[in-house]
Amino acid sequence: MIQLERLPKGLRLIPTDTEALADARDIYDALERQTSNGWEWVRPEEVGALTDGDILTEDAERDDRGKLVRLGRVYWDADYQVQSTLDELRAGRSVVWSAHD
Repeated sequence: MIQLERLPKGLRLIPTDTEALADARDIYDALERQTSNGWEWVRPEEVGALTDGDILTEDAERDDRGKLVRLGRVYWDADYQVQSTLDELRAGRSVVWSAHD
């Protein structure tokens, strides 16, 4: 459904199957393939982020209890208040999320 392309200062989400995206319940459903293969969601409260925007990473470690113990680069949906990532992808448009180390 979505291809992820790492950029120097962000992550480009590229729609590859807009028909399948039309059936996705939400962005979590749309990115299920990636989150089953090394990527994971980080809750803003886990890192002290003052946002409700989605945070995605492939550079995190958790202890046996699931507590985040190390976090590297994350990608954040900084425009979540003005545009829906999923709506943009469903329309065939790529979206870039901001990177933070």
